[in-house]
Amino acid sequence: MEKKQGLNFAKILVVVEMGEKFVDSVFFKNANGEVIEENVVYALKPTHCSFYNKYKHSNAECWRENLAKKGEAKKNEKH
Repeated sequence: MEKKQGLNFAKILVVVEMGEKFVDSVFFKNANGEVIEENVVYALKPTHCSFYNKYKHSNAECWRENLAKKGEAKKNEKH
């Protein structure tokens, strides 16, 4: 009889398109054919700026978005 050895952990590659949400879990079939849901833990989860649609800084850190918000606030103060 063949002895199966269990894994303590497995690593998978999760590809996320620019601007898409990072998944919290993935589904897979185990050796018995059962569908298993496993939580995803990211080694690195970069921040995303929706103004530029790029990673490196968040919306809160984006100087252009903050500048635009300040401009809107000043417009609203005048009315």
